[in-house]
Amino acid sequence: MKWYSFHIGDYHRRTAHLTELEDLAYRRMLDLYYTQDGPLPADPARIAKLIRMPSAPEIVRAILAEFFVETDAGWRNDRCEKELHRGASYQQRATRAAARRWAKDASSMPQASDKQCSSNASSIDQACLPIPLPLPLPLPLPEKSTSRAPRSARARADRPEDVGVQVWEEFAALRKARRAPVTETVVAGIRREAKAAGMTLEQALRTCVERGWQGFKADWVAKAKAANIADIDYGTEQVQDI
Repeated sequence: MKWYSFHIGDYHRRTAHLTELEDLAYRRMLDLYYTQDGPLPADPARIAKLIRMPSAPEIVRAILAEFFVETDAGWRNDRCEKELHRGASYQQRATRAAARRWAKDASSMPQASDKQCSSNASSIDQACLPIPLPLPLPLPLPEKSTSRAPRSARARADRPEDVGVQVWEEFAALRKARRAPVTETVVAGIRREAKAAGMTLEQALRTCVERGWQGFKADWVAKAKAANIADIDYGTEQVQDI
């Protein structure tokens, strides 16, 4: 795909919390998606290499967890799939228009007379006949994927023992609204980032719910602290000056 529409306002609203490297990785991952006309590879390290950021596989994993969904075909993005379908439809319409134009031009070309054809039948009899123009075949529309994601990607992760029922259910509902399943990989990543931020897993999930975050990064909490954002009640204790 040579081009795609880019809505600056929508992009800024969804990525305002990203760091410079995260934003760079996401933009390059989108370009890779459109360049290869399909989902990103399953291996985050492979993606990092393809977007020229081989030393940042963790950043790639974080972006995948927030904006993409893992399937058998690779990491899919709904918005990218819509743009690819739109581009294929546009190309199909342009091909059909070109075919009609060529057919019209061919019908208006002067034809050789019967006398000319009979007098030169031995040498140019074929030249006297109108040349049929082949019509290009219409491009097939992309089929809706019927492959099911592996169980590890489809199945919802069980609630960890150190997370309360209400917080867990609210976080799961948030992810569901974004069409992003809560897998074991996602939970492990948030737990790792929560530890780096000096927080429990439940505190991290509560923060996601309160701020509408689909994922969680320790850097985001550090940014909030630097910006002197209002206190957040994590349920088990009152954490000041975050």
